[in-house]
Amino acid sequence: AATPASISAGASSTLSVVATGSSLGYQWFIGASGDTTNPVSGGGSASITVSPAATTTYWVRVSSGCGAQPASSTAVTVTVTTACTLPGLTQPTNLTIIVLQQSATITIVATGTAPLHYQWYLGGVGDTSHPVGTDSPTFNSGPLTATTGYWVTVSNACGQASSNTILISVVPPGRRRAMRH
Repeated sequence: AATPASISAGASSTLSVVATGSSLGYQWFIGASGDTTNPVSGGGSASITVSPAATTTYWVRVSSGCGAQPASSTAVTVTVTTACTLPGLTQPTNLTIIVLQQSATITIVATGTAPLHYQWYLGGVGDTSHPVGTDSPTFNSGPLTATTGYWVTVSNACGQASSNTILISVVPPGRRRAMRH
């Protein structure tokens, strides 16, 4: 058994086996059960502490001083996880388009531990009733005829972050000229 079976890089896990018999000897190995090419240095007891830098599989061979054949354990894997950083994002300011039926492209910049996943929504922040777009940091609105809001969530294995509502204002060219006078 490995306790714990999953560790952060730099942490330790204790490998242990329970065996019965007299005058028992132990040798731990790295690899699949039965593969004796990588003995663990200092792995000569029923319980050892390991600190692998990457996910590693171990097994132990138990021998008896009574002449019995050695017994091999099943393999146990110590999974090494990397630190996970929550997603963060930088969003653009609101956009204005001046031609009806024109589309707008919104691009956000996200940070955090990969892989990052994106879900875009039509509407205001918190309204998840209209998912749109693809799993991408870029979203194209398609042709617009009225001011429309979009927002995005960015997620990874350790959490998620949401943008504010990004408004795309549609100002028809005639109205824009009237606004200047």
